[in-house]
Amino acid sequence: MTTTGSSNQKTSAAEREEESLANSKWLQQIGEHHPIKLIPNNPADLRLTLDDSIRGILLEDYKFREDNTHADRKLVTGYLACFIAALAGAYSTLVNPDFQETRPLMLVSVISFFILYVGFQWYMLYVEQNTIFVGEQRDELGFEPPKYLHISSENERYSTSYKLVLTFAKSNHFSGLKFPPTIPLKGPLPPSAPKDVVRREVELDIPNYFDAEGRFAARSLRKLVYSLMKENVMHVD
Repeated sequence: MTTTGSSNQKTSAAEREEESLANSKWLQQIGEHHPIKLIPNNPADLRLTLDDSIRGILLEDYKFREDNTHADRKLVTGYLACFIAALAGAYSTLVNPDFQETRPLMLVSVISFFILYVGFQWYMLYVEQNTIFVGEQRDELGFEPPKYLHISSENERYSTSYKLVLTFAKSNHFSGLKFPPTIPLKGPLPPSAPKDVVRREVELDIPNYFDAEGRFAARSLRKLVYSLMKENVMHVD
């Protein structure tokens, strides 16, 4: 009886997984409209494809709402740098072409551009820290509280190892995209971490998701995301 029950549970789990794959809007889009093929010996492009694909799966199939604060902040910094450069160039070209007279303005614009660039790099290294997704999943019927998810990825240069760090929570500890001191961005959660937070680290081998010609095995990645969501998001207590 126990063996039969265990077998039925495994069959049921396999059926649910196949149903999830069959109903995946993301898989349908990738397979029918946007098949992906990359240069197989370029780990950086392969990693970016995995990053973007994980985001797409969460948005399309799991109905997460993405928090774009990181992207918005970087866009504002980039636009501001372009505006400063354009303003200085337009002034020196259209208003006062004399280089000696416009040198102070050029100096200020160069220093400002440099400060913005350093700030941009600092933000990516110490604030964003390889974050690829921050989002919220709401129950459509309103019975369950929202679930929150933060994902970062790591891939050392010239390495095919791809590491995912997923942090699940039932409370929005990621407000402002900055973890509280009780939740470090990397590594195991300390005892002081909130009880509703769960962390999972997964290390993958990039070639397992691309064949020798660089074709993307989208179904394999979709299965991975399904297992992670099933094990963690649905069981954050």
